[in-house]
Amino acid sequence: MEMMACASSDIPHYEHCLNGVRNNSIKRKRTAEDETDSWTSNNTPLSHFRGRKFIPLKGGSAVFHSEDVKNKEETLYLPLQDDILLNTNSMEQISFNQGSYFIGDEMGTYVKSENGYVVNLWRYDGDQRRLYIARSLLFTNLQTFIEIKTVLENI
Repeated sequence: MEMMACASSDIPHYEHCLNGVRNNSIKRKRTAEDETDSWTSNNTPLSHFRGRKFIPLKGGSAVFHSEDVKNKEETLYLPLQDDILLNTNSMEQISFNQGSYFIGDEMGTYVKSENGYVVNLWRYDGDQRRLYIARSLLFTNLQTFIEIKTVLENI
């Protein structure tokens, strides 16, 4: 998959794939390979998820989540230990961000700060008449983030 490079030459190779994430978009040249890119362990093509209500997400050492999202400086992300299914019908809006985030252990104790990429899943609260972040997913592996972002952009 060919990606457009960022201007900076002092960042790791995968960072070159990130051109445009700061403005919430990834700009890259589309290829025939896009239909066969996969991000699940059984090599399911991205086209398989179009029109689906649930998208599988594998837990792992580079995936964290929070259901108690506050200001960036106050949110603690915990390891996502189990595989989950994201219900795309329950999301009103999805936003993407990058930066340095707080990571905790399974017990909710702060362990470290780490750079990563976030997917925020927004819902609408009819009583308060506003959007809120129901769940936030932190990816410390850029390739995994790009794969899930691509799936979400193509549903």
